[in-house]
Amino acid sequence: RQLARRQPARRHLVRAQGEELVLVDVRAHPRILPCPLAARNTPQVERMPGVDAGFLYMETPTLHMHTIKVAVLDVSDVPAYRFDLIKEVLVDRLHLLPPFRRRVVEVPLMLNHPVWVEDHEVDADAHVVRHVLPPGAGMAELEDLVGEVASTPLDRSRPLWEMHVAEGLPDGR
Repeated sequence: RQLARRQPARRHLVRAQGEELVLVDVRAHPRILPCPLAARNTPQVERMPGVDAGFLYMETPTLHMHTIKVAVLDVSDVPAYRFDLIKEVLVDRLHLLPPFRRRVVEVPLMLNHPVWVEDHEVDADAHVVRHVLPPGAGMAELEDLVGEVASTPLDRSRPLWEMHVAEGLPDGR
């Protein structure tokens, strides 16, 4: 009489098929799942690490888990500076920044952590925002703007990043 051997549990993965995500049973898999239809703009799907998922799970309507970085730049000696140039350079280099092209997609029935899905068409206008501070504005007005940005949750239907450019500080900053 043969003893029943315990079969290793199969892992559930999520694969993109068109605009839908479906569960796939596999025994072993790479971290990034190859997409056979990549030539037809089918998104790549990547498992979300537990740390990233933890930040999403801890977020509440009043406690946002995104981080804020502030840099004050002196562009007074940059004659070619313009806001559109920042956006153009970022869009030209976006292909070098895979995390900036990934958006969160929940796994059906919450069987696993959400996944990162590559977004082929990132809308730069939705991610790069221009703010013009009032004349005579100083650090207090900049701090108010930073507080407003920090208190606004990121839109989970698109990649989770934003760049806010505040213009109008004294001395060309």
